[in-house]
Amino acid sequence: MKKDTFYFPHDSSAKDDPKCVLLIEQLGPEGYGIFWILVEILRGQPDYTYPIGLLPALARRYNTTNEKIKAVVVSYDLFSISDDKFFFSESLNRRMREIEFKRKMLSESGKKGNAKRWELTEKEEHNRHPIATRSPGDRHPIAIKENKSKLNTNNISANALTDSASASSDFDADFNVFWDTYDKKRNREKCIKLWKKLSEKEKEEIIDYIPDYKKAQPEKQFRKDPATFITQKSWNDELIFNNEKEKDNEPYRI
Repeated sequence: MKKDTFYFPHDSSAKDDPKCVLLIEQLGPEGYGIFWILVEILRGQPDYTYPIGLLPALARRYNTTNEKIKAVVVSYDLFSISDDKFFFSESLNRRMREIEFKRKMLSESGKKGNAKRWELTEKEEHNRHPIATRSPGDRHPIAIKENKSKLNTNNISANALTDSASASSDFDADFNVFWDTYDKKRNREKCIKLWKKLSEKEKEEIIDYIPDYKKAQPEKQFRKDPATFITQKSWNDELIFNNEKEKDNEPYRI
């Protein structure tokens, strides 16, 4: 089991959010505990959703009542419900997308580093072997070597095409995470060209910055167009919040 399998950012100020204040006032600390149990359960699901029909089983497992656990799900605007069958946390989903994106970026960076190291190793190994020369008794070795060389060249070309397609797929996934997270979808083609020019470190910094940028400027129409955001390297700008409390982490519901 990976050590971060059940990791997710925990808000230190969630208890002070008006929704949680009302929850604690009506259900006491038990209700607040139920809230975090539900968030942790969602985090452990592959798609971060959970069937509402299984709430009675959760109530029995955690020594509470079905009425209380259902009230936390439906009565305080802390969770969203899909088709009256599943509940989920929009905030948890967003945060996990950001974590998965950063994990993917680190993984791809590691793969690229390993590929470069293997390339250097192969070159060094190749340089250690002397070039073969024809001896008086040799009739075919050189011809065979030349044919082998052509075969290897063909294999390299095929592998290069495969690697290129894979890299393109990885890029599309990385860009789509940015595109969906920034959520002001203008000039996509221009943004793609700009995104390709960014370093892996810059891409990570952008994904880290976007959630706070959206808090500082919650009105989408007043945010910079994504192409302008990238061109001006706006992720290096200081954020100015209208309300100091907006700097705090919100609870697991947006």
